[in-house]
Amino acid sequence: SGKYVGYGIRKGKLSAKLNYKIEDRKLSASNNIFLDQLTFGDPVESPDAIKAPVLLAVALLKNGRGEINLDLPVSGTLDDPQFSIGGLVFRAIMNLLGKAITAPFALLGSMFGGGEELAWLEFDAGRAGITETGTGKLETLAKALKSRPALKLEITPRVDPQQDLPGLRKVFLERQLKTVKLKRLSDA
Repeated sequence: SGKYVGYGIRKGKLSAKLNYKIEDRKLSASNNIFLDQLTFGDPVESPDAIKAPVLLAVALLKNGRGEINLDLPVSGTLDDPQFSIGGLVFRAIMNLLGKAITAPFALLGSMFGGGEELAWLEFDAGRAGITETGTGKLETLAKALKSRPALKLEITPRVDPQQDLPGLRKVFLERQLKTVKLKRLSDA
């Protein structure tokens, strides 16, 4: 692990269920890899190690019981001179780690929801209320964070002055109109 991941393994158990089918010199395989209590040790210097936040990727993939369950389908043709089962599986794992690192909220959305992007929560211009879509995203994110206790969430607020300023003006006008209507009703 140190050579490719940049960390030694302190502990963990690996189980694999492999199903390989070759037909007309074409491989179709499913690999179910189960890691239990995977714990990395100290960093290892290696020129071959992936230059990415591997610990974050593993935290994203680990459930609340410390388990990682991966389904890695691979396929290829035996006539390809570059064909290697180990290489295919390694690329599938690196692809999954890459997705976890480059788009963690998209990965969580696909694992716990309908695949929606969870990296942001959009509000209607000038409004503080959470939309129905936003509520769904928050529920998905809450489920993901509850089942991934090693993850921490940092929230950074952002505004769009070009959209929010007109939205705030509209909300202010609506409130003024409502106040005038209520005053007229109470005076009547």
